[in-house]
Amino acid sequence: MAVLVQVAVCGALLAYLWQCRAYMHRRNRTIWESLASKLRSFSAAGGHLPSTKAETLPESVKESRQTSRDYRSLWMHFNRARVVLEMADFAERNSAPGPDFIDPVLLASVRSDAMQIRISTLAGLAKCALPK
Repeated sequence: MAVLVQVAVCGALLAYLWQCRAYMHRRNRTIWESLASKLRSFSAAGGHLPSTKAETLPESVKESRQTSRDYRSLWMHFNRARVVLEMADFAERNSAPGPDFIDPVLLASVRSDAMQIRISTLAGLAKCALPK
């Protein structure tokens, strides 16, 4: 009986690790335009996003800093911050010296802001879920 439990746990762990590997492979193969379209789909107004990486990242963090108590908007901000983190990773991976070079300090700031947004939206979602 104990052997079956160990085999089941190992199988579940292997399936989880395989799923994580596939997710990271898909994430690393995404292109900037698909990330920008994901970000645009989370936008409440569906407005115009700047085309350059250096303009997009700080503006998307500023939009996500809006204070809101609605469950749907909190979830939207949480997912939007995830996309901003993916954009920062993409910008860091593909940044080369030249006209499209992104300052590492700017990327660190964007990552920090996006993580703060994710943490604060999780706290807001917990407040919405817990009874008063």
